[in-house]
Amino acid sequence: MERYYEMMRNMIALTDTGIEALEYLADKLYENSEDAPFYLYIDFSDAFLQLCQSYNILDMKLPQNRIKEREDMVCKGLIAFENANRVGDMISMDKLLKVYLIPAMKVYRAELAACINPYILC
Repeated sequence: MERYYEMMRNMIALTDTGIEALEYLADKLYENSEDAPFYLYIDFSDAFLQLCQSYNILDMKLPQNRIKEREDMVCKGLIAFENANRVGDMISMDKLLKVYLIPAMKVYRAELAACINPYILC
């Protein structure tokens, strides 16, 4: 059981790191490096996929929640961000980060924490 508790703690930490990465990306989006924002986006996407896979392991053990809805919100934002990046639409990328993705990730983190904190704070 301890390994599940450790995984839950790591999920919260990874979510916090993901939010920081998105905020950093929003701050650095307009710097001259063309590829840097996209590589950070790829790293965040990979980390978020890991979060989703970890949650799927725990899903049956946790009380009913809205985490899957929150995951879908973040995934939609990631897809839109990637599409905007493909066409080089920096304004849409900036708006997606600040208005949609960062807030969606914070909502995801809050839902995740509310669901698993009772287990890891015991």
